[in-house]
Amino acid sequence: MPNNATIGKRIRSHRQRLKMTLDELAEKTGFSKSYISQIENGKINITVSLLKKLSLVFNVTLPEIIDGDSSKDIFQIKKADRKWIYVEDSASAKQALIFDDQNSLSVWTMVLDPYSKVKNTLVHSGEELTLVLRGKVNVHINEEEVYELNKGDMLFYSSEGFHTWSNPTDAQVEILIVGTPI
Repeated sequence: MPNNATIGKRIRSHRQRLKMTLDELAEKTGFSKSYISQIENGKINITVSLLKKLSLVFNVTLPEIIDGDSSKDIFQIKKADRKWIYVEDSASAKQALIFDDQNSLSVWTMVLDPYSKVKNTLVHSGEELTLVLRGKVNVHINEEEVYELNKGDMLFYSSEGFHTWSNPTDAQVEILIVGTPI
């Protein structure tokens, strides 16, 4: 499983392959030159949105940045090989990236610590479903609707409205999220 330093080296490699300077990458991404340098040197936690932005600039898939592999038609990812990426603005929630935006589905698992909430609400085109693998989770839709789901429960919804997740319990929960790529 690649760590931040390994992913950072791949990011530097993609930048150099395109003969792009740190200044040019900073301009294209909106990140500062020093922030990009920290990313390339593995000194900060890599987030999903950061990888997404870089993959668009480099015109590569997320797995190419994370694993160094091109997109494939068949994916087998063992539990031990999942890539854990920190969710921005939420120190307690982590996502395991399973597929990328080159496929018709994005599939994620998310672990939420006790009494935590993913702070950034999401809005994107398409549809999504959440399935509770372990524990009890609340799915917040359009900032006013809250759906309480227990282990085995599933919620299907339009992802075009605000949506986020929270853990109302004193134990970790795990959910599976399947939807249209962001």
